[in-house]
Amino acid sequence: MSATAETQEIGKKPATPRAVFILRFTSTIILWTVALLIAFSGFELAFWGLISAFGLISLWEFYGMLDQRGLPNFKGVFITFPILDWRIPMSSRRQCCYCFC
Repeated sequence: MSATAETQEIGKKPATPRAVFILRFTSTIILWTVALLIAFSGFELAFWGLISAFGLISLWEFYGMLDQRGLPNFKGVFITFPILDWRIPMSSRRQCCYCFC
């Protein structure tokens, strides 16, 4: 007999507020370190990747909340469009992105 999700959650203990704080604080420090290293390194492709990853994760979480409430959404359209945007070569975009010309 296989264990279902309901029976597996019975054995789990709830996380203490201190454990939740330490986990969130650690992940915050790691994410800020990665974000600042990418931003100050000048590697433009990694910066766009970081921004796109945050955007896609946010969309995934938002549409997950809509699914949980049973509200209609068009998840496939809005999540695949930013992925297809990467197909545009960087060389065809504006070359002078940091100057105001």
